[in-house]
Amino acid sequence: MISKYILTVSIVFTMMISAFSQSENSLKPLLIDLPGYEAETASGSSMNMMGMKMINAGRSYENNDAELSATIVISSLANSMEQFGDVELESDEVKATITTIDGFKTSHAYNKEDGSGSIIVFIAEKEQQTGIFSFSYEGITNNQAMELAKKFDWAKIKTEIEKLF
Repeated sequence: MISKYILTVSIVFTMMISAFSQSENSLKPLLIDLPGYEAETASGSSMNMMGMKMINAGRSYENNDAELSATIVISSLANSMEQFGDVELESDEVKATITTIDGFKTSHAYNKEDGSGSIIVFIAEKEQQTGIFSFSYEGITNNQAMELAKKFDWAKIKTEIEKLF
């Protein structure tokens, strides 16, 4: 009797782990090929521990002059940007903005001196979870980076994130 109980619990637990570990696999196809760039195979991971949940998928890209990284993250630790209005800050070294693009709150920081930066798109939020798309870059301008980041289908990413909440 006890062995049947242990076997049943083990099977259920294994199925739960298996289902959760597949979560990042649904995000990987959203990390598209970019024209003119070589890309690694997308990778990902999932964690669910003591009420903290994190799922991520990432992919790196490069060409002769630039290195890029695209990541989709669902986390109970990420902060929302919904409370922030539009912000623009610029100096000789840095340009930073928070604005809404195509209906998504977006943060963009660009280091003018070394041509590096990051774009964070706040895709979706539910209760204590936030889903973001992050695009880091080096060796291209901030405008080129935004053009490349927009090649990723943010609406499709939102649909998939919402399935995983």
